[in-house]
Amino acid sequence: EERLEPFRQFFAKSAHPLELHMLADQFNWDMGTGPLLELIRHPMCDLGTALLVYWRGEPRYFLQFADRRDIEAYNVENYDLLREIEQRVRAGKYRSASVPFDPANDDGDDRRPPTAVIQQFGRDVPAEMYRKVRG
Repeated sequence: EERLEPFRQFFAKSAHPLELHMLADQFNWDMGTGPLLELIRHPMCDLGTALLVYWRGEPRYFLQFADRRDIEAYNVENYDLLREIEQRVRAGKYRSASVPFDPANDDGDDRRPPTAVIQQFGRDVPAEMYRKVRG
């Protein structure tokens, strides 16, 4: 919890969606999901930023699991982060969509699951998560 304190201080002072997006873009996922949870819950978090966090969390990996209980313990926090983002997007919690993000072209990477993966596991990422934010 002590290692999260600098993030908490940043989130308390940050009032601009671009600052949050820059943090998400450069975030080291080895630090765990705690800072990302605070980021996606921040009132100034933009839809584009939430989608960036979502797609960099590799939702296609979790398509292989029919149930949360089947996920390796070390991946459960990441899975829960992605589910929370899905719920927040579905509920319209992100008031702005001014920061661009495209899951088909995240700095040249296509983050979307290949058709073969979707067919293999018989499930897909929720349709609303494929949204491109033009900014």
